[in-house]
Amino acid sequence: DDHDYGVNDSGSDVYDPLRQAAFFDFLGISDSSPRRARRGTYFSAVHGVGTRLVKIIGLDTRSFRGRPAMIHKSTNAWPWPVVNIAGRLLASLASVWFPGKEDDVLGREQWEWLEEELVGAQGVTVLISSIQSECTI
Repeated sequence: DDHDYGVNDSGSDVYDPLRQAAFFDFLGISDSSPRRARRGTYFSAVHGVGTRLVKIIGLDTRSFRGRPAMIHKSTNAWPWPVVNIAGRLLASLASVWFPGKEDDVLGREQWEWLEEELVGAQGVTVLISSIQSECTI
């Protein structure tokens, strides 16, 4: 969680390659893995047998993300808590829906990687993200 090592709602402004390397060490990611040569912790893995495949894609929503643009007033007096929450929500939605901007949640490099991962994917594809969402099928 960002509270454990940085500023609340932090993003690319607190990115540290040493933290990323420590995270990969903890997970047992091989030193020769291409994941170690790029910025971010995003990944993909295919599991299954034959034609019964599941592709897991994990997104990194912190390493590239700019600070959320929001109206901020440091008071808990009404209506500022609601204004601050609405500002954060709108800023998050704007950066998700307009990829490629400098303050984008995924960043250009990860968007390009994600596009390559989705092209020609077979079987079921599952996207993992730290952003809460609701999906109804």
